[in-house]
Amino acid sequence: MMKMRIYPRVGFTITAEDIDLKENTSTDYQKYFIYLDDCHEIMPIFKSIQPISNLRYNIKEQDFDACCRNDFEHSTVLILIEKLKEKADNVDSKKLYNFINLVIACLEQQMKFGHYVVIAGNL
Repeated sequence: MMKMRIYPRVGFTITAEDIDLKENTSTDYQKYFIYLDDCHEIMPIFKSIQPISNLRYNIKEQDFDACCRNDFEHSTVLILIEKLKEKADNVDSKKLYNFINLVIACLEQQMKFGHYVVIAGNL
Protein backbone atom coordinates (compact mmCIF):
# COMPACT_ATOMS: atom_id res chain seq x y z
CA MET A 1 0.00 0.00 0.00
CA MET A 2 1.35 3.38 -0.98
CA LYS A 3 1.36 6.14 1.64
CA MET A 4 0.23 9.58 0.67
CA ARG A 5 2.37 12.49 1.74
CA ILE A 6 0.33 15.45 2.90
CA TYR A 7 1.80 18.92 3.10
CA PRO A 8 -0.63 21.07 5.03
CA ARG A 9 -0.75 24.72 4.10
CA VAL A 10 -2.58 26.07 7.09
CA GLY A 11 -2.05 29.75 7.59
CA PHE A 12 -2.70 33.06 5.89
CA THR A 13 -2.44 34.43 2.38
CA ILE A 14 -1.67 38.10 1.89
CA THR A 15 -3.00 39.44 -1.39
CA ALA A 16 -3.76 42.77 -3.04
CA GLU A 17 -7.11 43.65 -4.60
CA ASP A 18 -8.31 46.65 -6.53
CA ILE A 19 -11.33 48.80 -5.71
CA ASP A 20 -13.57 46.21 -7.43
CA LEU A 21 -12.15 43.39 -5.23
CA LYS A 22 -10.24 41.81 -8.10
CA GLU A 23 -6.84 40.35 -7.28
CA ASN A 24 -3.92 42.00 -9.04
CA THR A 25 -2.78 40.17 -12.17
CA SER A 26 0.34 42.11 -13.17
CA THR A 27 3.50 40.14 -13.83
CA ASP A 28 5.33 41.83 -10.93
CA TYR A 29 2.65 40.89 -8.41
CA GLN A 30 2.83 37.87 -6.14
CA LYS A 31 0.70 36.67 -3.28
CA TYR A 32 2.32 35.61 -0.03
CA PHE A 33 1.61 32.74 2.33
CA ILE A 34 2.48 32.64 6.03
CA TYR A 35 2.28 29.32 7.85
CA LEU A 36 0.16 29.31 10.97
CA ASP A 37 3.05 27.92 13.05
CA ASP A 38 4.96 31.14 12.42
CA CYS A 39 2.10 33.41 13.44
CA HIS A 40 1.60 32.79 17.15
CA GLU A 41 3.73 35.81 18.13
CA ILE A 42 2.00 38.27 15.79
CA MET A 43 -1.60 37.02 15.89
CA PRO A 44 -2.46 39.23 18.90
CA ILE A 45 -1.45 42.24 16.81
CA PHE A 46 -3.76 41.25 13.96
CA LYS A 47 -6.55 40.62 16.48
CA SER A 48 -6.04 44.08 18.02
CA ILE A 49 -7.08 45.82 14.77
CA GLN A 50 -10.84 46.34 14.69
CA PRO A 51 -13.34 46.60 13.24
CA ILE A 52 -12.24 44.78 10.11
CA SER A 53 -14.06 44.89 6.81
CA ASN A 54 -15.13 41.87 4.84
CA LEU A 55 -15.91 43.68 1.62
CA ARG A 56 -16.76 40.54 -0.31
CA TYR A 57 -19.79 40.04 1.96
CA ASN A 58 -20.25 43.72 2.86
CA ILE A 59 -19.97 43.22 6.62
CA LYS A 60 -17.81 44.56 9.45
CA GLU A 61 -16.19 42.01 11.73
CA GLN A 62 -15.35 42.88 15.32
CA ASP A 63 -12.32 40.62 15.30
CA PHE A 64 -9.70 39.33 12.89
CA ASP A 65 -11.18 36.17 11.38
CA ALA A 66 -8.57 33.42 11.12
CA CYS A 67 -10.98 31.34 9.02
CA CYS A 68 -11.95 33.87 6.41
CA ARG A 69 -10.88 37.04 4.61
CA ASN A 70 -10.02 40.31 6.31
CA ASP A 71 -9.87 43.39 4.08
CA PHE A 72 -7.61 46.26 5.07
CA GLU A 73 -7.47 49.73 3.56
CA HIS A 74 -4.03 51.31 3.43
CA SER A 75 -4.62 53.44 6.52
CA THR A 76 -5.34 50.30 8.55
CA VAL A 77 -2.34 48.46 7.07
CA LEU A 78 -0.12 51.35 8.17
CA ILE A 79 -1.41 50.97 11.75
CA LEU A 80 -0.76 47.24 11.55
CA ILE A 81 2.76 47.84 10.25
CA GLU A 82 3.53 50.27 13.09
CA LYS A 83 2.40 47.72 15.68
CA LEU A 84 4.48 45.02 14.00
CA LYS A 85 7.54 47.31 14.00
CA GLU A 86 7.07 47.95 17.73
CA LYS A 87 6.90 44.18 18.30
CA ALA A 88 10.02 43.57 16.19
CA ASP A 89 11.95 46.19 18.15
CA ASN A 90 11.14 44.40 21.40
CA VAL A 91 11.97 40.77 20.64
CA ASP A 92 15.06 38.88 21.71
CA SER A 93 15.05 36.35 18.90
CA LYS A 94 16.77 37.23 15.61
CA LYS A 95 14.56 34.64 13.87
CA LEU A 96 11.37 36.30 15.14
CA TYR A 97 12.74 39.76 14.31
CA ASN A 98 13.44 38.64 10.74
CA PHE A 99 10.01 36.99 10.42
CA ILE A 100 8.14 40.09 11.58
CA ASN A 101 10.12 42.25 9.17
CA LEU A 102 9.30 39.83 6.37
CA VAL A 103 5.58 40.18 7.16
CA ILE A 104 5.98 43.98 7.15
CA ALA A 105 7.70 43.81 3.75
CA CYS A 106 4.84 41.65 2.40
CA LEU A 107 2.24 44.13 3.62
CA GLU A 108 4.13 47.09 2.18
CA GLN A 109 4.53 45.30 -1.14
CA GLN A 110 0.83 44.51 -1.36
CA MET A 111 -0.06 48.15 -0.71
CA LYS A 112 1.79 49.01 -3.93
CA PHE A 113 -0.37 46.61 -5.93
CA GLY A 114 -3.88 47.11 -4.61
CA HIS A 115 -6.43 49.38 -3.06
CA TYR A 116 -6.99 46.73 -0.38
CA VAL A 117 -4.67 44.26 1.33
CA VAL A 118 -6.49 41.03 2.06
CA ILE A 119 -5.30 38.66 4.76
CA ALA A 120 -7.24 35.43 4.51
CA GLY A 121 -6.95 32.49 6.86
CA ASN A 122 -7.73 28.92 5.93
CA LEU A 123 -8.10 27.40 9.36
